[in-house]
Amino acid sequence: MTEALSNGVPRSDTVDRRLRIAIGVLCLIGIGVAGYLTYTHYQGVKVLCL
Repeated sequence: MTEALSNGVPRSDTVDRRLRIAIGVLCLIGIGVAGYLTYTHYQGVKVLCL
């Protein structure tokens, strides 16, 4: 975050890196939810609702 242009705008590569990390985290969360729902479906377990 310390890498910025003189006008205060973050560099493009810093934004791209943060975006890639966010996409990766969201993908892992989605895979986890899909796995949980698949497990509960085939085991006949009641789904945990928050």
